[in-house]
Amino acid sequence: HRVLTSLNHGFRSGYSCETLLLVTFHDFMKAFDAGLQTDIAILDFSKAFDTVPHNKLSSKMGEYGIRGQLNNWLNMFLTQRKMKVVVEGEQSEEVKVDSGVPQGTVLGLLLF
Repeated sequence: HRVLTSLNHGFRSGYSCETLLLVTFHDFMKAFDAGLQTDIAILDFSKAFDTVPHNKLSSKMGEYGIRGQLNNWLNMFLTQRKMKVVVEGEQSEEVKVDSGVPQGTVLGLLLF
């Protein structure tokens, strides 16, 4: 379904920030050598995974054709999460996670 662009260098085997920088620098220099205007915009999505609203994500999944039981299952995967903090063996109370997609999961990147 080609959900992720081939230009994505994150979360892919053999790709990294370094490979993205190499490709970007190569393309930048190629355009510069051809006398073309060269611009670059770099965005930092800090905490982006933590701030995805579940209701908007559910709606967007519907737009991509993810409906019915699969949409319900994914919504439960997102909304039925709790977290707690552990510091030096001491645990906080559990709290419900109201937004965001789980980081470090296969679905996390796709849902983001």
